[in-house]
Amino acid sequence: MSEEERKRQLALELTRARASISRHAAAVRHGLDFPNRVKESVKSSPIVWVAGAAGAVGLLSLLVPWRRGRQAPQNVWSDLASRYGRPRPVAAKVAGGGAIVGIALTAARFLLPFLQPAIMSFIRSKVNEYAGKSSPGEKGR
Repeated sequence: MSEEERKRQLALELTRARASISRHAAAVRHGLDFPNRVKESVKSSPIVWVAGAAGAVGLLSLLVPWRRGRQAPQNVWSDLASRYGRPRPVAAKVAGGGAIVGIALTAARFLLPFLQPAIMSFIRSKVNEYAGKSSPGEKGR
């Protein structure tokens, strides 16, 4: 065997070894890519995953003891009512009015950005009218 032929064989063997190492590295990378493997598994058999999750939740609910319900704290108003009598109906009306004001302010907060251009246009036209200037849509006086 000549020296040239031996070099070619070694180069060919080296190329094969590199390709083999590359394939093994890709297989190891795929094996270690846990999130991607789980996604593929869920896509291939979703019913098994749903049943397993339901079973795990059921088993967990059996193993974890239920907590006892806490005693509700004593109502502050019941103590005050025993001392000073029942609250007057006027106080309830005032409290109801506060709820309505709160709802109105919340609605205004959400609607104001949408209404702002129209409000600004209205204000601008009124100020221009008051100042004696003509509005942009109106021809000069």
